[in-house]
Formats: sequence, structure tokens, C-alpha cells
Amino acid sequence: MKNLKLIATLALSMAFAFASFGADEKKPARGKGNNVIAKLGLDADQKKAFMAAQKESGDARKGLKDVTDRKERAAKMKEINTKLQAKLKEILKPEQLEKYTAARAEMAKNRKAAGAGGEARGKGKGKGKKKE
Repeated sequence: MKNLKLIATLALSMAFAFASFGADEKKPARGKGNNVIAKLGLDADQKKAFMAAQKESGDARKGLKDVTDRKERAAKMKEINTKLQAKLKEILKPEQLEKYTAARAEMAKNRKAAGAGGEARGKGKGKGKKKE
């Protein structure tokens, strides 16, 4: 009976030890642009304008979910991105814009390496001749 209590106590102690092992590590916030804002060193006015431009762009993208034609959606997405880039050129200083562009390129590279995006989608589907 003593052995059973000892084993149960050790098991619980180990469980709590492992559960709290990585608890002190803080993960960066996702989806709010906080990391980009921190990297760019935006002042309060720039931050407000940057977030507004990002929100407007995001809202416009959400409006595209009903567009079913891929070419039309791609054209509208390109237009949204062009407008965002023009706004960011007005908001950011040249060195900030350069950092932003580099960060976007790095994120795209990471997405591509993770298998998300263009070439991984629909691979092998619809490319061949139809069988009749």
C-alpha cells in the first residue's frame, strides 16, 4: 500500500513538473501585427495608420470570399495589395518600408517552405486530358 501511494505521488509530481516546464516562455501574439510593429519601430501615429490600413485591407479580402472565379479573385486581390502598398509608402519611412518588405518576403518564404500557398495547392489535379 505504501508503494502504491509513493508511485502515485511520484507520478503526480512528474506530471506537474513537466506541465510547468515551458510555462514561462511567452509566445508572440499572432494576427495582430504586433511583431511587425515592434520590428519597424512605429510611433503612435504610424501605428494607428498602419493598423487602419491593415484592417481595411483585411476587410476587403473578406469581401472576396463570395467571388468564385479564380482569375477575378486574383485580380481583385492584386488591386487590394497594390492599394495597401501605396498606403504603406505614405505611412512608413523609407527604412521602415524596407524592413517591412523584407519581413513580408521572409514570411512568404516560410509559408512556402511549410507547404502553404501556390504550388502545393491542387497539385496534379485538372492538368491532364479529360477521359471520354
